[in-house]
Amino acid sequence: MGEHFLRLACYKDINKILKKGIAGRVLGISGLPSMASIHLRDGADVIITKYPNVDVHNMPYEDETFDWVFADFVIEHIENPWQAVADIKRVLNPGGIMVLTTASLFEIHDAPVDLYRFTPDGLRILCKDFNKIHTCGSWGSKRIVSFMMDLSPGSWKRPEMKDRPTQEMIEMLDDDDPCWPVIVWVVAEK
Repeated sequence: MGEHFLRLACYKDINKILKKGIAGRVLGISGLPSMASIHLRDGADVIITKYPNVDVHNMPYEDETFDWVFADFVIEHIENPWQAVADIKRVLNPGGIMVLTTASLFEIHDAPVDLYRFTPDGLRILCKDFNKIHTCGSWGSKRIVSFMMDLSPGSWKRPEMKDRPTQEMIEMLDDDDPCWPVIVWVVAEK
């Protein structure tokens, strides 16, 4: 499914927190999703870094540097996600917010490697050392997984989804079954 479509699904929930506005120093690991960018306040100082160019296990930033850190579809590619989340916490100011999104029931996709899958419960464990979890959720359904895999007889390929979602995809945004999480997310506060 198109990258933008997956972000629409998870940011429906995350935007409830972001609509208060994103201010201060902001770190986007492998970019800042457009759904987050629309909530930037004037004067926000945004730094964009790319994984794997920056080692998320040991980022080159001082302790307590950022008010927000976005790790958007990155953690599944990190060799030690527990260490990476600890380092994200290290660079957050007290009260700082981490927004982490990742794949769950999703095809293997190299960037440069694909190592892990999480459930919402797994993300809660990953973030257990944060002071507060504002939201932790998932989106997906058996229908969506079938759609992604195009399970028609004799076929095992995903339909081509470019930047623009189809009407069928838009209708699936409300098709959600927690037993079939395609994507998962957590918003945690230091």
